[in-house]
Amino acid sequence: MKPTRGHGRFHQPDGFTLAELVIVVLIIGILSAATVPKLLDSVELYHAEAAAKRIKIDIEMARRVAKSNSAAQLIDFDTVNHSYTLPGVPDLKHAGSNYTVDLTVAPYASSLAVVNFNGGDDVTFDGYGVPDNAGTIEVRAGSYRRIISVEATTGKVTIQ
Repeated sequence: MKPTRGHGRFHQPDGFTLAELVIVVLIIGILSAATVPKLLDSVELYHAEAAAKRIKIDIEMARRVAKSNSAAQLIDFDTVNHSYTLPGVPDLKHAGSNYTVDLTVAPYASSLAVVNFNGGDDVTFDGYGVPDNAGTIEVRAGSYRRIISVEATTGKVTIQ
């Protein structure tokens, strides 16, 4: 005789009980509550790292542009709008505009906290790729910060 559902000792439940579902939902809620703060924290770290790397790459690009054109190239940092511009370098996304990066938008979601190039908020590379001043740029995303340094004699850029 073949066992059938719902009859005799071979009865198998047709689904989950309400108690089982509530327990599973509670476990998922507890795990979520424990992991969400760590996830948000790692997202802030990612934003700070991404912004610092972008600034480093763009400073190195400005240095290369100055050397290849044998002409001065300025990077103008704007701590109020949390952006920077390379005048004379065309923006590929906006024809007829200067190359500008807004750090408040994704994937950066960061702010320019402090820019200090000998008291100013810009740096100019001469035709040999040497900056007019050494300086630092502090980028913040949440509780994370990264400092980008530019050496005076070589123009080397590092992230701390």
